[in-house]
Amino acid sequence: MDALEQLNLAAPIVDIYLDVESAIINHIARQLTANPDTMINATSEWRILMLARMGRLNKDTARIISSKVKKVPDKVQNVVNNAIDNILTEYGLEMTDKLSGNIFKALEKYDRQAVKDKYNQVNTVMQYKAKQIYRNSVNAVADRFDRMMQEKLENSQEYLDVLNKQALAVTLGETSRTQALRETITEMSEKGIPAFVDASGREWSPEAYVNMDIRNTAKNAALAAEFASLDELGQDIILVSAHAGARPRCYPFQGKFYSRSGKSGTIKDARGREYRYEPFDKTSFGEAAGLFGINCGHRMRGVSDGTFINREEHYSEKENSEEYEKVCKQRQMERKIRADKRTQEALEAAGDTEGAKAVKKRIAAENKALHAYCDKEGLTYRQDRTQAYGYKIKRETITVPRPTEDNSQFYRPIVTSDDDKLVLSRKTGEKTVDI
Repeated sequence: MDALEQLNLAAPIVDIYLDVESAIINHIARQLTANPDTMINATSEWRILMLARMGRLNKDTARIISSKVKKVPDKVQNVVNNAIDNILTEYGLEMTDKLSGNIFKALEKYDRQAVKDKYNQVNTVMQYKAKQIYRNSVNAVADRFDRMMQEKLENSQEYLDVLNKQALAVTLGETSRTQALRETITEMSEKGIPAFVDASGREWSPEAYVNMDIRNTAKNAALAAEFASLDELGQDIILVSAHAGARPRCYPFQGKFYSRSGKSGTIKDARGREYRYEPFDKTSFGEAAGLFGINCGHRMRGVSDGTFINREEHYSEKENSEEYEKVCKQRQMERKIRADKRTQEALEAAGDTEGAKAVKKRIAAENKALHAYCDKEGLTYRQDRTQAYGYKIKRETITVPRPTEDNSQFYRPIVTSDDDKLVLSRKTGEKTVDI
């Protein structure tokens, strides 16, 4: 089971928590923009009013979470079952009583109650962090508003002598309020709602944590199935796959042979070529960032003396490192696009259409840059990696006129949505397009 298959297995659970995160952020954004008149001249009053709504927010967050995560345990169990089915298919095996016993003994820790307890913890962290983020956002808006008002009034002293002070204060207050809310909502959306806090205090986003956990669970399930399959076939020696861009803690071991029982020696392929194998415990297996660890894309293949062909390629350390850095930069660009799409959604939820439009323009530029980078570096552009869950693509149905009979003219209708344009030509009838 390769990394892409793991990603696809994890997608249904990741989507659930991305939906939860977006719903909470949008709910907070809407609540921050409620009662705007209170904020214009009385920041402290607005702050008190917003913080008084903390209890309601807590109930709403709990409702959002509980309504969306009911099916998580069942979906996780499906992930584990699919991971096992995939690896057995690769080995051309069916589930036998012996194999079933070995696998399920290894997978006892992935029972339904364990999954339920783990994701109840995630839900609790998200609810607590949502409350904390709301409190921090309220204070941030109020502080930003005060600071902006002071700066603008100081810089507008010459106008205060000739204009009505109250009218100017109201005008500046409206601008400052919008700007303070926009900056705070953007900051909140970019940081997101943490789903897990590890022992070192690092906060994990729902997407990062759930993806890591589900893929790790699927990986461990697949490994258990692989080891049980190898036992069934009586194969002790394994060949680790190889690919460019392997992680530093995986690279030294790819394309090599290892003994699961801890032996050292040599093995021959079907052409008589000899290979050295070492004890499996000399690899980084068992480490989070090691061989077959979290997000590792390597696979193993059981081999028997004189019966296999080694088709794994060799990649130099320099070549591997360059490819790894390319992919890391691609992932960074993809994460930025997803974060900005979430920001756009939050600003729209807050009614800030101008701010949302500015972010949308930025997203278009970032997407264009990502396409160019992938083309330049020979990487595959993956639209699913830039899609924020719940992000809406606007669709519009248009009627396109028929060209003239002599083809001397061609109508080129332009469909416009904000700053995006789609040009169509030589089309007839209705067409639904993404804009």
